[in-house]
Amino acid sequence: MPETTAPLVISQRLISQCKVLAFSAAMALSVFGAQTTQAQTRTEREGLWILASGSTSHVTRELIEGFSTSHQLPARPRLDVLPTPQALEAFCSGVGGATPDIFVTSRRATPAAKEYCRARGVTEVVELQIGIGSLVLAAKNGDPLNTLSSEEVWRALGAEVVRGEEFVPNRARLWREVSPALPNSEIRLVTGAAGGSSRAYFENLVLESGCRHNPTIRLIFEAGYRRSKCVTMRQDGRIVERRVEDIPGEILRAPAGTIGTVTLSQVRASGGTLVPIKLDEVVPTNATIASLDYLPTFNIFLYAKRQHSRAVGGVGVVRGIREFSAFAVSEQVVGPEGRLATNTGVVSLPPDDRVKQRRAAASQTILTR
Repeated sequence: MPETTAPLVISQRLISQCKVLAFSAAMALSVFGAQTTQAQTRTEREGLWILASGSTSHVTRELIEGFSTSHQLPARPRLDVLPTPQALEAFCSGVGGATPDIFVTSRRATPAAKEYCRARGVTEVVELQIGIGSLVLAAKNGDPLNTLSSEEVWRALGAEVVRGEEFVPNRARLWREVSPALPNSEIRLVTGAAGGSSRAYFENLVLESGCRHNPTIRLIFEAGYRRSKCVTMRQDGRIVERRVEDIPGEILRAPAGTIGTVTLSQVRASGGTLVPIKLDEVVPTNATIASLDYLPTFNIFLYAKRQHSRAVGGVGVVRGIREFSAFAVSEQVVGPEGRLATNTGVVSLPPDDRVKQRRAAASQTILTR
């Protein structure tokens, strides 16, 4: 009997000990698992921090509104609207909760900008193209000034114009002095502040375009010298600088002959009180912008820090970057009948390009050199 009972007693003791060990291990795993889960969900910041340039602020606000409505968030995303150089500097200032997560801009990152980011530790940036925007010259409804050429715009607003074979100060006071076909009203422009995206696009896509094709300028002056003359505007009070969102109201309060640089969505949102000016015989529409027949157009890009969405040591900077990126290029947002087309006037990319952007968002493909 002892030979048969002894092993049984030992087995019962072993079983009892194993149960204790198993329970202890389960408790340890439970505690460890809870700690791991807490660490994985712990972030340095509750909400996304998004930057936008002046020319993309309306698009970014629409993205934030749609995202906040369709996604449950611990905090509504923060939006800062800055001139492009300052926004880029802030985005590239480093990695961590004290730096922004996303930048929406109308200027594609240059090699120099990418290197600037890398030098400050921002080495994993996702680039997505959202759609095509446009800079629209507009006047208030009923103003006889309803069509202009790029050259007429430059001749009215440039600080200097060509007389003979040299540049002289621009003394034109009335639009009719620029061209007999134009109204007898005072020359006046409302535009964004110097250094901002909308101002840069006006200078590059309208003023320089109207200036560089002038035969005298093209044949006599060197390109570098010519550009500085083309994009420098007069400083005699005829140019009024306002925030992008305040330009429509300023146009409506101004006297006849006042034009302003706005977005197509701002024209549509005015309820007919603003009308786009035909520029170089082309009216800005979805079709003329998509085909690039209307020249003052630009692409809209979203840049996101993948380093902020990737957990490091169980701790992430913020939640929602992947989700916001995917939302920003989804068909219901950037398609021809999507939220941006309907509410902001952004023109959709071709179908194949939209698919490519969604794949890039899903894989979080980073920029390379």
